[in-house]
Amino acid sequence: MPMDDHGSVRTVCVECGDSVQVTVDWVPLARYLLGEQTVQVLFYDRAPAERDIIAGFRSSTYLCETCWDLIINEERQ
Repeated sequence: MPMDDHGSVRTVCVECGDSVQVTVDWVPLARYLLGEQTVQVLFYDRAPAERDIIAGFRSSTYLCETCWDLIINEERQ
């Protein structure tokens, strides 16, 4: 039985608790988790929001787009 070369990673917004996920290829994810390259290098073809989810999966520190915008706007006031 062949193994899939991709799957989903999930992370949770530390502010609102919303759960998000993105499908990734396992090889670049493993390289990222091992610290071989940055998320920007290994997932160069992904949208910034998707790279944020991948980074949040690794660090367990993730802010969804809505919460990020709220916090940035509060800081600007």
